[in-house]
Amino acid sequence: MSRRGTLAWLLVAVVCLSALGAFSATVAGQSATVNETGPNDERADAMELPERTFVKADTKDTDDDWYKFEANAGEAIRVTGGFGAEYPTVTLHGPNGELGTGTSGGTEDAAIIGAVAPEDGTYYLEVTHDTGYEARYSVAVATAAQDEFERGEQGATVVEPGKTYNATLFEQREDVFAIEASAGETITTTARITDPGAEFGQNVAVSLFDGDGNRLDPESGRNHTNTFATETTSEQQFTVPESGTYYVHVASARSVVGVTGFTGYELTVDTSGGSSDGPSEADALTIVGGSPEDKVSYRIGYEGSVERSGESHGAPIADRHVTVDPDVDEIGDARVDGRLGGGGDAYLVTGEITGLEIDGDAEIYLDGEQVDPARFGGVADERTPTQTATPTPTATATPTATSTTTPTTETATPSATATTAAGTTDEQTTNATSKGEILGGAETDTETTSSGGPGFGIAVAVVGLLVAGLVATRRE
Repeated sequence: MSRRGTLAWLLVAVVCLSALGAFSATVAGQSATVNETGPNDERADAMELPERTFVKADTKDTDDDWYKFEANAGEAIRVTGGFGAEYPTVTLHGPNGELGTGTSGGTEDAAIIGAVAPEDGTYYLEVTHDTGYEARYSVAVATAAQDEFERGEQGATVVEPGKTYNATLFEQREDVFAIEASAGETITTTARITDPGAEFGQNVAVSLFDGDGNRLDPESGRNHTNTFATETTSEQQFTVPESGTYYVHVASARSVVGVTGFTGYELTVDTSGGSSDGPSEADALTIVGGSPEDKVSYRIGYEGSVERSGESHGAPIADRHVTVDPDVDEIGDARVDGRLGGGGDAYLVTGEITGLEIDGDAEIYLDGEQVDPARFGGVADERTPTQTATPTPTATATPTATSTTTPTTETATPSATATTAAGTTDEQTTNATSKGEILGGAETDTETTSSGGPGFGIAVAVVGLLVAGLVATRRE
């Protein structure tokens, strides 16, 4: 055999091993999937169905399949239908009647039935098909208890800024959280889907309301998730006009497919910037200018207190370009000495600015309005750094840097239109192709997703074999 022929057959071996690896990995991921055990053609003979485990089976007009599981009163029930070419009917029965129907099949695993258990007891899934041809299907079930966040605004949980809360949202329900904020502060809400039980749908929307029930418009971000476009996180920012209690509402999305049964999610609410009401309100001094080659030095005299800020406070510069450099900019008892090589520096001064001197080309903004630095007068030559070797009787406040969250915009490639489902208010829709495969597991709390599958690996292997074989034949 020629050298080229040998190389061609080595390529065949590599492709085969790659396909086998992809297939084995996917099968391992589905190892918790169970097959139907019968007979289970009657309700009395229903097969026990472990939660969060897909059962695989066939059905036709003369072969109904029954499954059973336990649920407690008040728990949410979610039935997930696996992808497939046929569409058998799945019916959820409670101890005393039917609770909902759906169809298994389609291009993605999807939540097809949602209900709340009316009582403790045994619940049943019935799978039927109205033709004489066997329909292959897979189906799974999961339950979840109500959490503490469905108590409305009167009993809303007051969140700690920056802390992440794990929650469960029931279908056609709403979770409410409360947060205290001062006038001018920015409230950032971040919601992330954690337990959808499906590849498609199960989206949540987040809204912010003031104490009078008025909904606030976000300054940036998208107010809902979009699993169809693999966007499982929603982040948005609001600047509140006045101090008080604000309420974060989380509910099923409307402009994209919402929640069926229930979904798990994480919520983080944070605050930043702003200032408190009252006579001690701080002035925001922002200095913009300089460059890496032509740095600007400045000195600020003040009476009262001062702290660094990472926000523009209305100056014509993005927050992300406002730097906080405690190693470069020194704050003393009555004086600030700083250096700027592009972008901006900002300070919150509570009290009075007694002087300002600039060496270089820079613009000065006070509370967002450009001012002439000469209006403040000069700055005394002596300065006292914040940290000294010799203790003094007067304590010096150590300023802290204020971190700023910069929202990230996710862009999806449009390719399909998601179906609209009932839920809470949201406004923007992003459509894109979805990917992934739900794999159930009795030993895990949530279904897991894998972006690969045996079909993809086999297809690659077949194409590779054909190409490599042709190359080998031609070279021989």
